[in-house]
Amino acid sequence: MTEYLPGQDDLFGANPLAGIHVKLGRRCECGSDTLVIVGATSKLHAAMLACPHCNRNGGWLSKDAASFVTAVIEKFGRPTEPVVVRRK
Repeated sequence: MTEYLPGQDDLFGANPLAGIHVKLGRRCECGSDTLVIVGATSKLHAAMLACPHCNRNGGWLSKDAASFVTAVIEKFGRPTEPVVVRRK
């Protein structure tokens, strides 16, 4: 499984959620399971979600979801299990 590399956010700034595993409700185009890794930030989204198997963009983490996860991390620490993200 590909891990997040420090310095990967050099173009967009540091992301406190970087490296956290996220479980989505769908598979990647490569056929791998629903697990993705939080990576680089962008101006429109809080972070890119990358497939750890093929490095494809698995979607984007919304700023609302990122704010919620950040608040949880500040209170309880970084998760040891994947964060589950569901659409409304």
